[in-house]
Amino acid sequence: MSARVSFGRWAWRELSIHPYLTALFLCAYLLAIVLGLAALIAPPTSIEVEIGPALTLAWGWISLAAGVIGSLAVLPGWWWAEKFACGLLLLGLAIYLSTVIYLQITGTGSRYAQMTLFGFGIIIAAFRIAQTWKYAYEPRPKLR
Repeated sequence: MSARVSFGRWAWRELSIHPYLTALFLCAYLLAIVLGLAALIAPPTSIEVEIGPALTLAWGWISLAAGVIGSLAVLPGWWWAEKFACGLLLLGLAIYLSTVIYLQITGTGSRYAQMTLFGFGIIIAAFRIAQTWKYAYEPRPKLR
C-alpha cells in the first residue's frame, strides 16, 4: 500500500521540474524591461501628472533593472540573482499598483483593469521567489 501525495505537493513538484518555466520567466523578465523602458521613454501621463514624474521614473528604473538582472540570471540558473530581480520587480510593481489604487480612490474613471494586471505581475514574481527560495543556484541533474 503506498501513501498518496497531496495534490499541492504533486503540483509543486511537477511545476518545479519543467524546463518551459525557464522560458516563461525569461519572457516575464523581458516584459519587465519593456515596462521599464515604456515608463522612462513615454511615461503614462495620467499617472505622471497626478503623482509626479519622480515616482514614475523610480518604478521605471526599478522595473528595468529587475528585467535586466532577471533575464541575465534565468538561463544559467542563478537563483540568488533571480530572487533579487523578483524583489526589485515586486517593489516596482507595488509602487505602480499603490499609485493606481490611490488614483482609483481619489480620481474619476475606472482603473480596475490596471490593478488586476499589476496584481497578476506581483503574483508571478512572488511565485518565482517561492519556487527558488531553497537554493542559491538551480539544482541541475547530474550527468551520468
